[in-house]
Amino acid sequence: MKGDTGPTGPAGVAGAKGDTGPAGAKGDTGAAGPMGQGIQIKGRVATYANLPTSGNVSGDSWVVTADGLLYIYGTSAFPSNGSGVPFKGDRGDKGDPGTTSWNGLADKPTTFPPATHTHATTEVTGLSTALAAKADLDGTGKVPQAQIPAVAMTDFLGAVGTQAAMLALVGQRGDWCTRTDRGTDWQLIAEPSTTLASWREKTYPASPVSSVAGRTGAVTLSSTDITDATATGRAVVKATDAAAVRTAIGAAAGSVTIVSVTEAEYAALPSATKTAAGFVAVIRP
Repeated sequence: MKGDTGPTGPAGVAGAKGDTGPAGAKGDTGAAGPMGQGIQIKGRVATYANLPTSGNVSGDSWVVTADGLLYIYGTSAFPSNGSGVPFKGDRGDKGDPGTTSWNGLADKPTTFPPATHTHATTEVTGLSTALAAKADLDGTGKVPQAQIPAVAMTDFLGAVGTQAAMLALVGQRGDWCTRTDRGTDWQLIAEPSTTLASWREKTYPASPVSSVAGRTGAVTLSSTDITDATATGRAVVKATDAAAVRTAIGAAAGSVTIVSVTEAEYAALPSATKTAAGFVAVIRP
């Protein structure tokens, strides 16, 4: 008769690891997978918070200046802040020294043809200050009166015979007129021209001649105006020819003796000769 199964005994000690068996034959090459999406570096932003929140597609990449990492947009979002990949590559070799001379520049043009271009006012040193110091032009292309220096154009307003007529003239400071009733010129020294105080009578130096032969104004003299002359002297002044002069002095034709002498010769002449009627001595040098 068979009895009941007894309890399982304890596990035995593990045996030593056997030698590795020979490598199996290489399997067949699998089919090529689909081409990856790749990345498109779009630019740089200051912080992670500045990454664009719309319009992104898988592979769009932005460099965050704050941490220097490259954040690549996945299927629906960028990696979390600080989870970008380092964008800085290995340090390259040191380049050749640059040049500061014109001859050292490569690929420079040989000619510089002029081209139409513009400059902002701020790009020309001192231009804004110079323009601000110039006069403006109004809508008619003229300088506003307020910006014109206080220099008046002088015009002759005409001749008038009374003060009232002068005050009726229309003019500005510097204009002038002639007052025929006073024989003087008047000039505007202020405005308006309708006020007498705006006018000033021009004065002239006093003439040292106050009268001629007791008369003033336009004087025409005659022989009668020479009051200190004798009747014979006035007759000589009025004589129109030599015959009239001889008649005035009582010398008949041919009775005049004219001699040319020096002062010494004249002094030596007898008194009777010098006082004889019709004797004329011409003193020569």
